[in-house]
Amino acid sequence: MLAYLRANQPARAAAACEQRIARDATYAGAWHLLGLARAAQQDDAGAVHSLREANRLRPDDADIRRNLLTALAQFRQHALDRAAAHFSARRYDEAEAQCQSLLALDPHEFDALRLQGAIALARGQAQRAFDLLDALFARQPNHAEVNFHRACALQQLDRLDAALAGFDRVVALQPDHAEAHLRRGRVLAALKLHEAAVVAFDRAIGCRPDSASAYANRALALMQLGMPEAALASGDRAVALDARSARYRNLRGAIRNRLRQHEAEIADYQQAIALQPGFAEPWMRLGSALQMTNRYAEALQAYERALAVDASLIDAHCGRAQALGALQRHEEALAAYERAVALDPRNVRPRFERSMLLLALGQFERGWLEYEWRWKVQGLSLKPRDFPQPQWAGGNIAGKTILLHPEQGYGDAIQFARYASRVAAQGARVFMEMHPPLLPLMQGLEGVHQWVRKGDALPPFDVHCPFMSLPLALDTRLDTIPADVPYLRADPARVQRWRDRLGAPRGLRIGLAWSGNEKHVSDRHRSLPLATLMAHLPEGVEGISLQKDLRTEDRRTLAAQDRVRHFGDEIQDFGDTAALCELVDLVLTVDTSIAHVAGALGRPAWVLLSLKSDWRWLLAREDSPWYPSLRLWRQRRLDDWDEVLERVATELAPRVAAPSTARDTR
Repeated sequence: MLAYLRANQPARAAAACEQRIARDATYAGAWHLLGLARAAQQDDAGAVHSLREANRLRPDDADIRRNLLTALAQFRQHALDRAAAHFSARRYDEAEAQCQSLLALDPHEFDALRLQGAIALARGQAQRAFDLLDALFARQPNHAEVNFHRACALQQLDRLDAALAGFDRVVALQPDHAEAHLRRGRVLAALKLHEAAVVAFDRAIGCRPDSASAYANRALALMQLGMPEAALASGDRAVALDARSARYRNLRGAIRNRLRQHEAEIADYQQAIALQPGFAEPWMRLGSALQMTNRYAEALQAYERALAVDASLIDAHCGRAQALGALQRHEEALAAYERAVALDPRNVRPRFERSMLLLALGQFERGWLEYEWRWKVQGLSLKPRDFPQPQWAGGNIAGKTILLHPEQGYGDAIQFARYASRVAAQGARVFMEMHPPLLPLMQGLEGVHQWVRKGDALPPFDVHCPFMSLPLALDTRLDTIPADVPYLRADPARVQRWRDRLGAPRGLRIGLAWSGNEKHVSDRHRSLPLATLMAHLPEGVEGISLQKDLRTEDRRTLAAQDRVRHFGDEIQDFGDTAALCELVDLVLTVDTSIAHVAGALGRPAWVLLSLKSDWRWLLAREDSPWYPSLRLWRQRRLDDWDEVLERVATELAPRVAAPSTARDTR
């Protein structure tokens, strides 16, 4: 047996030993040599087993003891190496088996338990991982990798403060631990400490300059800090370091969306899709970017591809509904929203967007109810008023004092203030809170017992109701809209003052409003440049600007012409706007608060509407059931104002020729 070993023939040596043991299993020498033969064959487990048996039979033999310890060390190291290799290759079952083989020899084997914790972490078994690693942390509190994986487990468990403390400990123990800096940055970002997160990602990059993940996470943190240009630079670096990553291209596309670089954004999503066609998010984002460039048919296809990958994507269903709506396929859009709501009835986006489509379709019974979801839409920045008094939702209100309060823009306040008289008619005493610029216009509104300037202390009241919940409380249907106009009136003194300021008409006098709030989500569709409007105004029109504020481009246009008179800060509030509306033959306006002023005054007004118009103007109508004096001029192609204005100019032409008879311009 020994001769075979010395001749480097371990297989023959092992066979001879097994034959000898078969004749006498108590022969320690045979077990000893069998262990050495197994070790020479790289059979670590067999070597340990044989040498343990030899040691049991001859416990005082120093050579056997020494060789057993060597075999145990070799077994441990080889098992750990195999476990680590399996772990790196994500073969977690095989890695776990190697750990178990070690723990069978020593239940307290530190590195096997540490690796088990890492395996549990990789499998998403965060609590098991933490329990394993926390026990090891108690044994060796300064072990960097134990601290690291323990902090990762805390991060998975959403125990972010504890995770941050853990990563702090790791980088204190091992300052060049790039992954710990990276993870620490992610925790800081989750805690909304974005500036500190950027510093952490910078340190990760300092430790590992080729870390695409660190650059990508840095880009995300910079986006949260409102620094999209800097974020794009980091996103570019992430893509350069890992050009095969669909996720980094998808991220860079999202950054370019913030910068309104939509063509480059689209290219990023297309490249991400080419790299990973089964990745749903870039398909969905591509749909959104295509919508931003008015390519709705292509957007629809992109959303449908996203849903083919993952039919549970609520945002893709909503995006598909938006694209269908833009293509004037409204019933299909409604069906798409219905599917989204069915998938997740508590998801805010489809409920709110569906409500606006229902209202646009005139389905008020469902629409007003669903519109209450607006309070949960983060992008609207609406917050329910925190009153101890209940909100009135309809029913008997006789003898009670109710506070009616605005919630959104000036136009909304003007439109829904009409309900004051209906509430008062039910026997309530109406207190109405109002935006200060609207108060001079609102003074003649029927049904209001007391006015409150928004921001001032409120008087005592019993119940309250936001303006745009009044149609629900009063069960408004399409055929019961309270449209008794005028319900607002201009102050005669202001009218006279502006009459003197304007002087005698120079032609058909038209009040003009061509743009609204630049921050409005639909501003790019509903506003137009003054130059575009003026290019279609017939000669003989005296334009009266009803706008107080101007955009830079429009200011230059006004300075270079003398057909439109602009008064700027002379228009102090909506009381002045109303007076001007009384003194023009016609108001020509885009969808902004001016349309509501004219409508509430009962003045003739033509409203220029985008093909993607707001829900309040309903669909495919030239009239408004809210404002009988308004006429609606709708785009036939999205953002094609020229075609709309050509029709307007054609109808204005005979009125310009005979301004004395032009008062009836409805």
